[in-house]
Amino acid sequence: MKTCLLISVLVSFSLSQLAVADKIYSWVDDKGITHYGENPPKDVPAKQINARTGHSDPVNYETDKKPDAPKATAATGPEPSAERCELARKNLQLLTTNPRVKTTDKNGESRFMTPEEMQTQVENMEKIIADECAT
Repeated sequence: MKTCLLISVLVSFSLSQLAVADKIYSWVDDKGITHYGENPPKDVPAKQINARTGHSDPVNYETDKKPDAPKATAATGPEPSAERCELARKNLQLLTTNPRVKTTDKNGESRFMTPEEMQTQVENMEKIIADECAT
């Protein structure tokens, strides 16, 4: 029981060191126990193991950039979008069937829309439906 506990502690300690070590080696001693560490013993053959997981190189996730919307020309106008039409219809249904609708303000805080804001959004959704939905 003590041996099992000792091995568990050693393995846990060894694995916790994997996150900070550059090179990790594993080797088996004369009793058949596998060990891990930064410095292998000189008298036992050891092999270097890959201790990195996930992204090892820095990744740049740009969250502030918004994709450029396709620009419409004045002569032809934007083409109707089925996706935008469906979304506008769902939003209009939500705005007209629910007396209170939550929104997120520019500070990222949730709040309920005022009746005036809801009416403005209803008008916006009706305009989008008129523009985007081909009947």
